[in-house]
Amino acid sequence: MKTLKSDNKPYKIFIDARLMFYAGIGRYQREFILNVLKNNTNNENNKINAKNEINLKFYLLGDKNKINQFISSNDLPEDKFIVINNTSKKYSFKEQFSLFFILLYYRKKIDLFFFPHYNISIFYIPKNSIVTVHDLTFYKFYNYTDTGKFKTAVGKFVLKRVLKKTKKAITVSNYVKNDIINMFSNIGGLNLQNKIKVIYPGYSLFFSSHADKNITYAIKEINGAEDTGNAEYKYKSYKKKFNFDNKLPDRLKQNISFPYILYLGNRKKHKNILNLIKAFKLIKDIPQNHKNNQFDINNKVNNANDNKDSYKNTPIGNAYELCENFQNLKLVLIGSRFKKYDFIDEFIKKENIGDIIQLSNISDEEAKIYYENAKAFTFISISEGFGFAPLEAAVCGAPLILANAGALPEVFKDAALFVDPFNIEDIADSIKKVLTDENLRNDLKKKSLALANKYSYKKMASEMLDYFICY
Repeated sequence: MKTLKSDNKPYKIFIDARLMFYAGIGRYQREFILNVLKNNTNNENNKINAKNEINLKFYLLGDKNKINQFISSNDLPEDKFIVINNTSKKYSFKEQFSLFFILLYYRKKIDLFFFPHYNISIFYIPKNSIVTVHDLTFYKFYNYTDTGKFKTAVGKFVLKRVLKKTKKAITVSNYVKNDIINMFSNIGGLNLQNKIKVIYPGYSLFFSSHADKNITYAIKEINGAEDTGNAEYKYKSYKKKFNFDNKLPDRLKQNISFPYILYLGNRKKHKNILNLIKAFKLIKDIPQNHKNNQFDINNKVNNANDNKDSYKNTPIGNAYELCENFQNLKLVLIGSRFKKYDFIDEFIKKENIGDIIQLSNISDEEAKIYYENAKAFTFISISEGFGFAPLEAAVCGAPLILANAGALPEVFKDAALFVDPFNIEDIADSIKKVLTDENLRNDLKKKSLALANKYSYKKMASEMLDYFICY
């Protein structure tokens, strides 16, 4: 076991930061650096590792301009960083050779190499290296990807080599650790059980502080204005009062004025968005089917002598309640696009499904407000290593509907309603339950918020730093 030097020479950590500005894996890297440097202070209560006086020096490999901007915008001490520029295209020969020469050059200058992703040069992997493996989705479910069998085989070869050559490995859940052990049990001479440490990630504290309720209220008030002139007046006055000119786009005012269920994540096939859309269509068909095929619910209730409450728990009352809950319901899909027009757009057009709002490239401020106002956050991925977006939604108080697959049951336990990701009716029924059962919805919200105490990037950074300096 390695321990820190007794002198005050800097402990040099090389971080492959080429993916630092991606969504999930990028936030994982950024939060590690932020939490280590901002909490490793002279204040014993804030110190991330109170057992050691740690003099750290980070060598960050990646886009120099973006990394320098990250350092300055977060008021991080510049003397703690050396930035090595590398913008080679991912999975290219240029990337492989440039990494080889960079790692070779720094091999004797660095105490520890940290790779937050296993896309490492296959030509040279330093012995004093630790790698994080976030999931094996693309190897277990390659038919849900566009990589094909050849690229999948190459990826498995690279990962196997990385696991063999690196000193230690980190996974973000026991689910991923067990996947690795099962898939690579034939790596000769390695005890993967001992080599791999599970360290759970956390969430950005930005999401734990509730979105500005004044802004949310203002947006809803604007939408509630009866005439255009009044709406415009309210819009201008609220913008001035709450100063959200640059925070929120105009589209948000309209979108959160309707009840909606939310998905936030990328649009890769294993995220199972098509099954979510199919379930949404089932729900949206309920009011139309009742109206066209059985009876005009609104007329029956409105023309009745009795109060609407007298129809509770009757066929008419139940049908009316379903219609009232679902006829204005929207599905908001937020996520990065890989194509301008993709398989999701094709399906929506082919099935002529309305009430779906699609967004991409939104700010954290906007995401937080979508999380907080959602009737439910739905995430039915067939395989997930951890679940960054569901955790963000949870700490914002959104009721969770998650797939009973991957690491999601391990991470979220009883804080979510779990569904079979391949069963459209099960997904639709669970959404209906959350929308119509206020007690269930409130219970899920309470359990979601409790997750804020279980996972944190500060805890993750502390565990990782301990692991780094005592590897």
